Amino acid sequence: MFRQRALLARAPADYRFFTADSSTSVHKLMSAALTGNEAATPSTPAALDLQDGNSTTAQMAAAALGHAAVAEALIKASSQCDLKNKNGTTALMLAADLGHAAVAEALIKAGALMAAIGGTGKVRGQGHAGVVDILLAAGAKTDVQNEQGVTALMLAADSGHAAVVDMLLEAGAKTDVQEESGGTALGCAAVNGAASIAEALLKAGADVDVAAGDCGTALTAAAMQGHVAIVD
Repeated sequence: MFRQRALLARAPADYRFFTADSSTSVHKLMSAALTGNEAATPSTPAALDLQDGNSTTAQMAAAALGHAAVAEALIKASSQCDLKNKNGTTALMLAADLGHAAVAEALIKAGALMAAIGGTGKVRGQGHAGVVDILLAAGAKTDVQNEQGVTALMLAADSGHAAVVDMLLEAGAKTDVQEESGGTALGCAAVNGAASIAEALLKAGADVDVAAGDCGTALTAAAMQGHVAIVD
């Protein structure tokens, strides 16, 4: 039990879980997933998708901790890849957001892409270029907006993930999409002083005169923040 808790401490708070279920079957299955012991995964399909009190499956646990061998063993035994926990999170979402490319690739090959990241197939895995590359190759869409109108390109630009920005632009991401308050990817780069990202966006055709939210245009935003490299 303490070993499992220690393993889960690696994951960000939003993705931590621990089965409080007293079921021996659930406990054994989760133990195998959390410790990376693929040999201990059950061979009977009925036992593969047992869920704990948070509706977490062994596949989700393996995905969150990057245990690719366990994930593949579960897939081979015909576990369901598109189940969701109580937060609506799937195994592929966990693997993508936590940067576990091998697990994400295995789940996608098993058919998890659209079911796992929503019918829109939007890009997840921000900051994890390897995962983003896999998702794009599998057909994930670059310009889908979340509830606030934010795109993957905006997130990458705002977080300073230059490699992901380049990948999204190469995949055809639109540069001047605006979120609900008017912000753009270029505006995000300008506010944060990310000169290389701003340059990449401009080369890709980003419009410097498009409003970038409350700070006016991207140029105005950069000037207000004192980012000389952007202004120049």
